[in-house]
This record gives sequence, C-alpha cells and structure tokens, in this order.
Amino acid sequence: MNSTLKTSRVISCSRGKLALAIAFVSVAPVVANAAVLEEVIITAQKQEQRIMEIPISVSAVTGEKINEAGINNLADMSGFVPGLHIGKGPINTTINIRGIGSGIDRGFEQSVGMYIDGIYMGRARQFRSPFLDTQRVEVLRGPQGILFGKNTIAGAINIISQDPSVGGETEGSISVKAEEFGTLETTGIYSTSITDTLAARVALKYRESDGDVDNNFENRDEAETEETSARLTVLWEPSDQLSLNTKMSYSDYSTAGVNAVPTSLDPVAGNLDPLAGAAFALSAAVAPDQNLNGSHDTWRNDQKSWASLPTINGWGDGTGIVPEQTDTQSYNMGVTAAYEFDSGWTFHSVSAVSGYETDDAIDADFSPIRLLLTRDQHEFEQVSQEFRFTYLEGGPFEFIGGAYIERQELEIKSGTFIDGTMDGVVPDSL
Repeated sequence: MNSTLKTSRVISCSRGKLALAIAFVSVAPVVANAAVLEEVIITAQKQEQRIMEIPISVSAVTGEKINEAGINNLADMSGFVPGLHIGKGPINTTINIRGIGSGIDRGFEQSVGMYIDGIYMGRARQFRSPFLDTQRVEVLRGPQGILFGKNTIAGAINIISQDPSVGGETEGSISVKAEEFGTLETTGIYSTSITDTLAARVALKYRESDGDVDNNFENRDEAETEETSARLTVLWEPSDQLSLNTKMSYSDYSTAGVNAVPTSLDPVAGNLDPLAGAAFALSAAVAPDQNLNGSHDTWRNDQKSWASLPTINGWGDGTGIVPEQTDTQSYNMGVTAAYEFDSGWTFHSVSAVSGYETDDAIDADFSPIRLLLTRDQHEFEQVSQEFRFTYLEGGPFEFIGGAYIERQELEIKSGTFIDGTMDGVVPDSL
C-alpha cells in the first residue's frame, strides 16, 4: 500500500503600481474652549495636528496607555477602539473597521491599510506583529484614499514608534512583566545621542505564554505562543532643515498547539455533514479505541511530529513539523528624509523594504486519527518609494501632493499530506 500521497501548488505573482495624490486641506479657525483637555497630537493628515482639529473620525491610543493596559498587539487593541475588530485564527487574521473587511483569503490585501512609521503594510499576517516601543496608534475610520492611498476603503491604522532625541540625554529601561496563563514579557530600551547631530535608539522584546485554553486531558494550557521583536532607529539631523530617520525592525511570532481537540464520536442525527461523517466513520472502523466516549486524540495532544515531510518543488526539509503550528517572521527597513525650504515648503521621501515569511501546519481532517495535514508557506516582499511635497504655513488653504510607487512579490507553497497508515493503525505493508 502506498502510504503517502502528496499534492501541492505553487503560486507566484508580482505587481508594480504608481499612484499620484494631491490634496487641498481647508483650514477652519479653532475656537478656544473654557475647558482644557489633555492635548493629543496626531499625524492622521500627514501633518502634526491636535486630535480635536481633525475633521474625520479618528481614535488615538498613546504609548503610555498601551503599556498601562497591557496591550500587546492590534488584536488586544480591539477592545479599546470603537468599531475596530481584529481576530486571530489558527492561520488567518481578520481585520474590520465598522464591519468592513476583506475576509480571510491570505492572497488578498486588506480593506484596512496599516502604516508603520509611514510604510504601507496591507497583508493580514503583518497585523500580527507585536507592539514595540510605540509612541501612539491612530485608527482612522472610513475611506482614507486621498492621503493614504490604496486599500483604505474601511479605514487606516497608523502606528508610530518612538524616536531618539538628538542632543538629548541618554536613557534606558528594562521591564519584566508576569501575567496569567504563564505569560512572561521582557522589554529593554536604550536611547542615546551619539553626537550633536546623530542619535540612536534600540528596543528589544521577548514574550512567551502557555496559552489561555485548559487542555483537561493532558492537564496543560494551549496554545503556546512565543514572540521576539527588535528595532534599531538612527536619526541624523545635520541642520535645522534636514533630517534623515532610518528604522530597521524584525519580529518572530509563533504558536504551537490548538484551542480545541476532538475527543469522541457522538454525533447527533442530522447535525453531521457528509464529509465529517465519513471521516469519523472511517476513524471508528480502523481505530475504535480512539472514538470511545472519554478517550482522546493522543496524537494531537502529544504534538507528535510527522516523521518525514517530503520535498515538493524544493520545499520541505524532511525533518518533520509539529502538526498544529504557525510561525511568522517579518522585517521592515525604512529611510525617511525631510527637508524644509525657506519658502515654507517641505519635501518628504520614504524609501522602504518590507516582507515576511510564514510556515503554517494544521490537522485538516479534525478526526481522532492522523490522516490529513495541510502545510502552507508564504514568502512576501515589498519595495516602495513615496515622495511628498507639503505647504502647511496656515492661511485659507494648505497643500499636500505626492507620488507613490510600489512593487510586491508573493510566493505561496501549499501541500496536503495523506498518511495512508493512519498513524500506524493500518500496516504499511498493505
């Protein structure tokens, strides 16, 4: 009997685009109020403004609030921002603002655009990156295509990280947090002014958790998560008019285990679809001891590796993989240059390279025996360039105009593995 059947598909695509945008922003006089509120400065319209002056629906969460509330990522922030919902499944992430989103197809970009330090990131897996040394997060509701460009029909999320201070004092901090579910987080930050014109800032973070679901059969928590992230920022200000800000960041987010495990076959008539019924009927026929009431799926709970994953189109290392797991490694590098002319005009340039690699595996048959394993690997890279001119000197009108060009490459490798021995239940010699 041929014990292993393999199917695969490889998808590769590349795309380039050029966008032009010009916006005239009307400036209305601000009437002073008797009550003084805490001033929050945001850049939702490509310029620093008080949040009360912005004529759009926007919520801003400061870095101080993020630290105080223990907000680790955008999914955690959903409970603090009205209209924002970000859900994380085993391998998919859903992003919605006011109920509008793009679904779970990982080949699509989202209807909510995310920008980290001015770099566009539209893929759902990029939304999983943990917060690190964040200055603030701005959530803009509704279409934002004029100033933020493509894929912002539902809104935009603007994340700004902390910068070093040229000429400022050297500062550093180390924090350790222990939370429920065996969660431990360690963060280190160091910022210094190297010269009168050059400053640098380094931030590191490591976080691990046992999971928030209690596996009663194995007496342990699921699913385990591990996060590592780092960022280096170098700010050069050779004059009062010119600044050059370089940021390099990396993050690794991985999980192992599942939030649910099939334990027994006790279907209610009419509530089992034909495919699931066939899978459980097959399980009951070849492994009745694993389908008795109260028994459990020892293969999934023990997290056994598939002993040898075959190579498909150069993919697969043959060393085995935990059946239920996901791993996302992402990187970003951006250089932002700004020059202020004496006439009041300002020129901005944002050059960036970003990307990620994912490796996901899931038990696709959901039966108590090992039968189907689906494994996906994604490799994504994006190169972008933005030029922007602004004139924000006050008066009845202000000007923002620019051009944006981007090139993307996405490669998808997917394979479905069928274990004909059903984890040794059926002899390999048959």
